[in-house]
Amino acid sequence: MNAAARDYCRMSDFDPEAMWPTGTMRLLLQAAFHKDHDIARQAWTAWEEETDFDEAGWSEMRLCAVIARRLDELGVSARNMPRISGIRRYIWAKSSSVLNAAIPVLEALKDAGVPAVILKGGARRVLGGSGSGERHIHDVDILVPKSRFVEVLDLTEAIGWNNTWGASRDWLETMFTSARHSISISPDGKREVDVHIHSLLLNRCPDHDERLLRRVRQVPMGQLDVLVPGPEDLLITACVHGQLFDPDGAQDWVGDVVDVIASGSIDWRVVLEEAERRDIWVYIYVALDYIARDLGHEIPDFVLDKSKDMIAQPFLDEYLGMANFWDAKTREIRASWGAATQERARRWAARVHPEPDGGRTALRKKGSWKTVRERDDLQSAYRIAVPEWTRAAAGHVTLEVKCKIRPTVDAQTFDIVIACFESHKVEFSSQSVDVKDHAGWFGPTLRLSIPIETTMLAAYTLQQVEIQFLQPGTLAPAPVGVRSVAIRWCA
Repeated sequence: MNAAARDYCRMSDFDPEAMWPTGTMRLLLQAAFHKDHDIARQAWTAWEEETDFDEAGWSEMRLCAVIARRLDELGVSARNMPRISGIRRYIWAKSSSVLNAAIPVLEALKDAGVPAVILKGGARRVLGGSGSGERHIHDVDILVPKSRFVEVLDLTEAIGWNNTWGASRDWLETMFTSARHSISISPDGKREVDVHIHSLLLNRCPDHDERLLRRVRQVPMGQLDVLVPGPEDLLITACVHGQLFDPDGAQDWVGDVVDVIASGSIDWRVVLEEAERRDIWVYIYVALDYIARDLGHEIPDFVLDKSKDMIAQPFLDEYLGMANFWDAKTREIRASWGAATQERARRWAARVHPEPDGGRTALRKKGSWKTVRERDDLQSAYRIAVPEWTRAAAGHVTLEVKCKIRPTVDAQTFDIVIACFESHKVEFSSQSVDVKDHAGWFGPTLRLSIPIETTMLAAYTLQQVEIQFLQPGTLAPAPVGVRSVAIRWCA
């Protein structure tokens, strides 16, 4: 997507075309997927004229596999047809190998009665639709019930598949389910299966995948019967995940969406219902608008109109910041994600507990002080447990923090941030601190009160959050010495 489109804008200024693929990638996508053969032929000719095949990136080579199949249909030839055919054979063989490598995991889970739903590119390969043989897959994504995640760890470790992060078993059992949506496992560092407890990182409330799991279908994969999502859920995961996570800049998701639309099996009412439940209107709108206007495929007007009308500002800000997420390095982008995450949590709470107070009883509770750290070091983040009772409080709870800081010349001001503990931080609240007037090697104790919205704690069943000491307005650790940190929760 076009990086220039990430600048903040209001909904009235939003132009979805600014988020479309550009340059030679756009031409190649038109050649591969445009419904009008004349436009597809023109795009292919233009791509060949503008592209040095030897300089083309892997993202474009992946689409050349699709082109290899379509050239006969278009009645055109390619200057580098032998090389394109070779790429097509490589992708078919490589992706088939990746899928077959996951069979031991799928068999172990099936034997134990654990439902495992194959997601994204793997599902398309299994379903065998048009062009599925040219779909490149790096690993196999499977969705398992969150409640059985620890059991899945036991089953996969028993057959020699371990997480590739080097994460401890204690962290996986206590932190993972509140911090992440998936984790990669492998027996040898080459073959990989991505185990999901949520189909999408954006949607991690308890019931977000409930209906997806009701719509799964059983299909054969060789000698093994496996589960795949319904067509509506295939489209949704392609639209959302494809626009967020693509480190190679590839656009495989476009083929996934075109393929499921061409099947004619989509119930568009289900797509709209899921977009509303998940608050992903902007992702659906931009993707389908592109598929309709730039690739010529028919999308019902009522789908596009409602998707556009329902976009709320927090989610637009999130989208503009997170499109091509691998570039999202600034605190402003993380803040836009955090605001959208909080808004999703509030809407989830209102839906699940429609009472005025969110279905919770107002509490009056003040916990005792608990020391988190008491030593002199430069660590910039401290994990703290979230008491279960805080999730039952109405509105907000307050985290009170006491800390002794060693100021330096380079860090006379800093921010204390409360964030969800995960590799991609979601900020809950922050407070700026000025210590330039503190006397002595260690200044006097700072006392701060930071409110945290309880819907965040409840919706994502967070078990731990993190106190971070950052340079003002950045994600960089503040160069301060921290002697002690103590906290208590209050409601």
